[in-house]
Amino acid sequence: MVKTMRCIGKNRNFTLAVSVIALVALLVLAFGLSGCTKQSTGENVTKQKSKKTTQNKTESAPSTKPVAPPSPTPKKAFVREFFKNNKTIHFLSSDPPNNALLPHPPEMVTIRFLADLGSGSFIKVTVDGKEVSTGSMILPVDNRSMSVRINPYIGTGNYKVFYTAYWSDGSYCEGSFGFSVQEPD
Repeated sequence: MVKTMRCIGKNRNFTLAVSVIALVALLVLAFGLSGCTKQSTGENVTKQKSKKTTQNKTESAPSTKPVAPPSPTPKKAFVREFFKNNKTIHFLSSDPPNNALLPHPPEMVTIRFLADLGSGSFIKVTVDGKEVSTGSMILPVDNRSMSVRINPYIGTGNYKVFYTAYWSDGSYCEGSFGFSVQEPD
């Protein structure tokens, strides 16, 4: 039985050696077919590059078929929103008024009141949750209105106006309203 095991051990070494030789032969053959052979001089490299260049020129000849222009990205359909006018006490009017439909965005949003505004009053305009008011709030000398400029490049959308009006006695009220802009196509 010992002799049999030695033969198996010898056969295993022989089988392993044959497998390694076969693997090396396959690798050499694969590299030779793929063009990954070692080059001894710079001339061979230049010749091979020029062959590739001429091959690419013939393969990349301009197409005679006309190429269609890229299709424009589809515009999101405008859906007008109707806003609840949450007026504060002493609210008089707004420009633009609640639920107005405008062809272009206004330069400014203004709210007028019947009583004097105190410090701390503010106004903010958003479209789709993003603030579009620019600059600081404008409070005229009469202290009965407040205004803010809005970004004129926003265009079509539903504009929501939030404001807080502080009164001279220190009390305050929060309000909101909105308007829509649908620019012509």
